[in-house]
Amino acid sequence: MEEGIAGPFRKADFDINAAELDFSSFVVFLAGTSTKAQRSLKKQIRDLREAFELFDDDRGGRCLVHALSCSISGIVSIYGDN
Repeated sequence: MEEGIAGPFRKADFDINAAELDFSSFVVFLAGTSTKAQRSLKKQIRDLREAFELFDDDRGGRCLVHALSCSISGIVSIYGDN
């Protein structure tokens, strides 16, 4: 199968001019899924997305720096900075 700008997706899967990707598909589109490094990257991004969503209260795609900072400070005060 030929892989051009559409990456691992087959040409018949979608109209590239009208296609939309969710976050998971975006990761596959950019990183693919075939190598161990790509699978590792996909898992890291999935984990980071999950952590981000804990702070994205309204699911608007943004989180408050203050809320993130307070949480990190709380974790450091409990577990130390080691």
